[in-house]
Amino acid sequence: MADGDDYAFDFLAAGATLGGVLAEDRGRFERRIARAKAKEYPRRSPEAWTKANYAASGLVDHLRETVPDLIPRIDAASMSEQEFANVYERGSKPVVVCSLMSTWPAVSEGRWTIEALLRTHAEDRFKVGEDDDGYAVYVKLKYFVRYMLETKDDSPLYVFDSSFAEREGTRALRSDYALPRFFTDDLFKLVGERRRPPYRWLVLGPERSGSYIHIDPLGTSAWNALLAGHKCWACFPPGAPKEALQPPRHEGGREAIAWWAHVYPMLLDSVDPHLRPLTVIQRPGETIAMAQRSARRLSAPSCAPSTLPISVAPALK
Repeated sequence: MADGDDYAFDFLAAGATLGGVLAEDRGRFERRIARAKAKEYPRRSPEAWTKANYAASGLVDHLRETVPDLIPRIDAASMSEQEFANVYERGSKPVVVCSLMSTWPAVSEGRWTIEALLRTHAEDRFKVGEDDDGYAVYVKLKYFVRYMLETKDDSPLYVFDSSFAEREGTRALRSDYALPRFFTDDLFKLVGERRRPPYRWLVLGPERSGSYIHIDPLGTSAWNALLAGHKCWACFPPGAPKEALQPPRHEGGREAIAWWAHVYPMLLDSVDPHLRPLTVIQRPGETIAMAQRSARRLSAPSCAPSTLPISVAPALK
């Protein structure tokens, strides 16, 4: 896809499979989504999901037009693995790498377009959150795609699934992408597949969805490959004070879109360089890599297999 608007057009001009999904019983679809929301956020009323009206606020368009690209881009062919490690890993510098995924079947054979995913996985469930007891909340892909098309929620649900490659119905997806040559070092593999912590995620979400500002656990570095849509990132150095990046009572609470609406503007003009974010809008076909020492991050999902870093932001369609 050339850009996010093209991806939106693909939804609207979709083929028979998506058309069939949209023609299914609306009541059943609405009940499934309402149940998933109630499990993940049991104390949030249905009205609270659209209270801030971000969908109609123009915020996403404003971010798309104004967020500067401050993280460098490189072409994968221009650098060896050793050069990459010396400059970006040891230097703890975030970087956007182009041309790393063109040979993936997900891309080259179109296996991860929405239409293709629905043909093979419409009835499969993907994780969209956890309930208060830590149990995963799942939604069938056919219902989630319809939700993506229709939602006006301020901070929508999004798929963030670390077990897709193990479940019987979806494990074939792991053959649709490959580990890029810059990211083959992996100390956790030494403990074995059964004992290692989660290390790969399938991420799929509509505009405005995303993760709140955070640092990844266990000191991990990460890469995030984006197949479609746009993803907005903000990164901060390790010394940035938590109370400034995560004000305890800012409007909108701990949601990525609320952070961009209320916290990000306050940090732009800060006299403290630790509080001025490194930002970038990741485009389709690009992979962002972040060494753990390079900071807290804010990110947002689209369709991507990845090992995610610390992050915060909304998806920009």
